[in-house]
This record gives sequence, structure tokens and C-alpha cells, in this order.
Amino acid sequence: RAVDNCSGTNVTITANIYPGADLNATPIGSFVVNPNNSTAEITTAIPVGTHLLRYTYTDQCGNSDFSDYLFTVEDRTAPVAICEDGLNIGISSGSSSTTGLPTG
Repeated sequence: RAVDNCSGTNVTITANIYPGADLNATPIGSFVVNPNNSTAEITTAIPVGTHLLRYTYTDQCGNSDFSDYLFTVEDRTAPVAICEDGLNIGISSGSSSTTGLPTG
């Protein structure tokens, strides 16, 4: 819960995720944070890489401040080959400059 000594006790918390930790980039999923529930506020996929999460706190008098947090999204799922029915691909065995190229 966030409170303040301003004219009221409500503090609005917003969050922005900046891809690549670039503050000039368009944020991913700007959203208001509700600290009183456990519902996910963002539904947009966050790409692999290091990003910056910025929380901005604003009271009813218009005072604001922010906190920045770096985080990294990693893809730890190994790739899986999927074979389509009726699709045939061969691998060439020609000269060294063409070996390993798909044919067919």
C-alpha cells in the first residue's frame, strides 16, 4: 500500500517497461499498478533481452517520483524440430561451398 501526507492518502503507481532499457523507446504495456490485488496488469509479451521497469508514484497534489529496475528475459526452451507431413527436404553433399544446403 502506498500512502502520502498530501491532501489525500491515495498514491497512483504506474509502470512502464522500456525494451532494451532504452528510455527513448516506446514502452511495452504502460499500466497502473494495484498493490491490493494479485491480478497481472500486463498481458503483452515481453521479448528476450534486458529491459527497464520504471515505477512512477504520483500523489493527489501532483508530486511524483520514480524507481527503475533492470530485468532480463531469457529463452531457456530448447528449439524443437517439427516435421510437416508431405514435406521432403534433403541436404546437399556437393562441394564444400554448397555442402549442407537444403535441396528439394
